[in-house]
Amino acid sequence: MNKIFTVTVLMLFCVTIGMQAQLSSSDAMKAMGRGINMGNTLEPPDEGEWGNPPVVAANFDDYKNAGFNSVRLPVTWDAHTATASPYTINPAWLNRVEQVVDWGLSRHLIIILNAMHESWIKGSYTPGNIARFDSIWSQIATRFKNKSDSLFFEVINEPYPLSLANVNDLNARTIQTIRKTNPTRIVLFSGNNYSNSDELVAAAVPADSFIIGYYHSYDPYPFGLVGPGTYGSTADISATIQKFNQVTTWGAQNNVPVVLSEFGYMYKCEYNSRMCAYGTIAQQAQLHNISYLAWEDGGDFKFYNRTQHTWSEIKDILIHTYKESPNKMSVSAYGDTSIKIQWNNNTAENDSFIVERRTDTTAFAFLAKILPTASEFIDTTTSRGNGYYYRLRANLKDSIEIQSYPIMMRILPTYRAPFSGTPVSIPGVVECENYDIGGEGLTYHDVDLVNQGGVYRNDGVDIGGTPGHYYVEYTDVGEWLEYTIDVQQAGAYSVAVSYAAPTAGGTFSLKFPNTSIPKSFSTAATGGSTSFTTISKTITLNAGVQVMRLTIGSTPSFNLDKVAFSPVTLVNSQNAPLHFQLSNNYPDPFNPSTTIPFSVPAKTFMTLKIYDVIGREVATLFSGELEAGEYTRQWNAAGFPSGVYFCRLEAGAYVGVKKLVLLK
Repeated sequence: MNKIFTVTVLMLFCVTIGMQAQLSSSDAMKAMGRGINMGNTLEPPDEGEWGNPPVVAANFDDYKNAGFNSVRLPVTWDAHTATASPYTINPAWLNRVEQVVDWGLSRHLIIILNAMHESWIKGSYTPGNIARFDSIWSQIATRFKNKSDSLFFEVINEPYPLSLANVNDLNARTIQTIRKTNPTRIVLFSGNNYSNSDELVAAAVPADSFIIGYYHSYDPYPFGLVGPGTYGSTADISATIQKFNQVTTWGAQNNVPVVLSEFGYMYKCEYNSRMCAYGTIAQQAQLHNISYLAWEDGGDFKFYNRTQHTWSEIKDILIHTYKESPNKMSVSAYGDTSIKIQWNNNTAENDSFIVERRTDTTAFAFLAKILPTASEFIDTTTSRGNGYYYRLRANLKDSIEIQSYPIMMRILPTYRAPFSGTPVSIPGVVECENYDIGGEGLTYHDVDLVNQGGVYRNDGVDIGGTPGHYYVEYTDVGEWLEYTIDVQQAGAYSVAVSYAAPTAGGTFSLKFPNTSIPKSFSTAATGGSTSFTTISKTITLNAGVQVMRLTIGSTPSFNLDKVAFSPVTLVNSQNAPLHFQLSNNYPDPFNPSTTIPFSVPAKTFMTLKIYDVIGREVATLFSGELEAGEYTRQWNAAGFPSGVYFCRLEAGAYVGVKKLVLLK
């Protein structure tokens, strides 16, 4: 197809849409082409509550200029609809939704309007809720009945936990409701649960000529939705192809077009795997003649900055991937600092390839022009301590720009140094934000390349706080930090970690050269992201300079302030005490540290905790088993305000409490 014919067809299509000529289901599916979801925007009770700014017309300019053909508008109607008959939708909300829809339609985009997080009917399919849902769709259909055929409706998003029978009923009755005012408008439907391909092919096909089946895919799980693992193996790609084969076969058998209306991969996924997954979906969709709409929510699946009107490279994958695009991208070290990239060619209809490269801080730019038959390229202009990202670009038949998905490799630095210039002396305090100087992959690992807190240090670790009290924040699974410490004397140490957690359940661990198994810690809810408390464990350390690694094991996310080491002093274990006793601390008053002595008559599990004057636990100095003997623990209260505190020792039936005075 030459340029002139292509432009003519597109112009005729736009004119046809503008004249509101009827779209068949097949033509409608093709018209959706490459699409995007405006996620987490019109779904919260109040627009803008979920971290995205309110929609503006310029967003649709961005979609159109980027090359997208369709936009899915997820809308939740529940909070804007009366709960009593006739279940009137708030007129202001309908006006706002119509304004957003019109912005898209006026730019000749296909717009899909749906019912999104309607948990009230998903969880309770009662006659009253059915009547309310019918009324909502009746009002939507009536309000938008005169819009162009570029506006599509979608019955409901991911109707879990509705049964298949109830979903089949909901699909049929909603389409029937829409048909009263919109006899030929395109309507999307799916199956039950989370609308995966298996659910679509199991659903009853409504008796209607203007329908499209939709399905969602964040596969493989948990990679797509949670982030761990990788993607790109032969088995991974075969599974993706199988889903496309499954829905295209079903569509042909039932004479129903199919669209992939949601897919995506979290930002925390390993970069090369994430890019390969997006590229594979886009390419297989082209090969199977299925339109697709990527999930973009401004959060975990973000690739569009709605306020700065900028895009990440994922947009280019979605727009410039064709069946002829290079795939099977791989990257490897070549020599000391050079990088080799390799790929599979899928066309001979280009006269060359352009290799583009970016770094962590620069945009993609021309690197080299190579032969169209090439299948590898070696970059000899790299250096240590940087991440390099590569992609291929070519013009197919001198008209269509095709690209590969990008791939990256980091050449690790070799220079490491303690943050302050000398190792942290132990006993002492390691400030979590003062991880070693070195770089990503050598002294730390973070799931993204930006300091989301934006303070203190200019690398990828997320740091928040203010001068005098910085801390590591936005912790995520698999991230780690390393610190060079100098243990003055071998022995047992009480290790107290100061953290803040809005929600309980996160975990982290500390690993030292002499510990084969990392020491794990679990976080409790502390009352907020800046309400810090401590958790302590005893760890035996060897003397000397060594590297401590702190690794995030699981979320919910929490903030990390400091790690305080104090020696576990066993004063006397030969002449065991006759009873438990918590003795007076010394010094008292104190600033900032005090020593707390206590006696243990027999091996037992015990806890030693600090509470403030209103009874809130603020620190755990010890929790575990101790042999019989006399012990001391230190409490470093540098991060706490002056005042009265209480130390509480619990061991079996024994409870001892002592008052402590922190005076700064």
